[in-house]
Amino acid sequence: MALRLTKRLVSLIQWSILEFMETQTHWTVLLPVYEGDFWRVQIVWPNGAVHHFGKFVFKEEAVDWIAAHSRLTKPVEEIKGPSLVPNE
Repeated sequence: MALRLTKRLVSLIQWSILEFMETQTHWTVLLPVYEGDFWRVQIVWPNGAVHHFGKFVFKEEAVDWIAAHSRLTKPVEEIKGPSLVPNE
């Protein structure tokens, strides 16, 4: 029962964040989500498409992945480092 309530609360918080982000930006949003027996990274693309990535044992692993890929959430003009697309 507590796990179901926790999942529901996390879901409500995530959607609240997404609704806020929608009014603020059109960037990609990365969130850790508990799915089945493992944690995944929910990727919400600017066009609204939702994908799930990875299978992590601990939430901290999903959060670490998000931190390591935080440039996905930034506008292109703010991204520093190597290009995501190879030079032609």
